Amino acid sequence: MTLGPHPLSQVPISNPSSENSADELFDRDNTFRHTVGTLLADMGEHQLTIRDYLRHSNLSVTNKYLQATSKTKRLAQEKLVDAILPTGSLSASKSTLIQ
Repeated sequence: MTLGPHPLSQVPISNPSSENSADELFDRDNTFRHTVGTLLADMGEHQLTIRDYLRHSNLSVTNKYLQATSKTKRLAQEKLVDAILPTGSLSASKSTLIQ
């Protein structure tokens, strides 16, 4: 099954005629990859999908690129509270948890 060109290979990272140093180009590419990985995780994509999308050989490399956002931490905490406590018992103080 052929999937076509890899999406990240279509994104211009730098202008070949620019005077940027190799370190600046690496930092920009690395920041972009962190952003893409975090956005995909935030959208609920599976880690294996993100690993393949970023062209990593294993998940330990991919995990270095993923960061939990405040939004995902808050949602995870709300799910945990809902799973542990009876419905409605924490409704008034829920908003004072992670913000």
